[in-house]
Amino acid sequence: MIVHTLFSDSPDTLSQVKAALLPGDAVLLAGDGCYQIERAKQISSDADLFMLTEDAQVRGINETNARLISDPEWVTLTAESQQVISWF
Repeated sequence: MIVHTLFSDSPDTLSQVKAALLPGDAVLLAGDGCYQIERAKQISSDADLFMLTEDAQVRGINETNARLISDPEWVTLTAESQQVISWF
């Protein structure tokens, strides 16, 4: 599994992430990447979709189809993955 960590709110970056996804990958929305939640909804059929709880709260995002995770859960997710790709 590859964890694609999306920090950007650019639709172009999300398109690049979608093109790079393989079955079983995960996408984590972090920082300003949390603003991509509406556009990222379609990812959930191809990959597991996560969002950092604290980043969502700071940005006023209350409703999401992503699984909200804490920073320690983020560490576990990355430790269990084969690779992590950060998108800015």
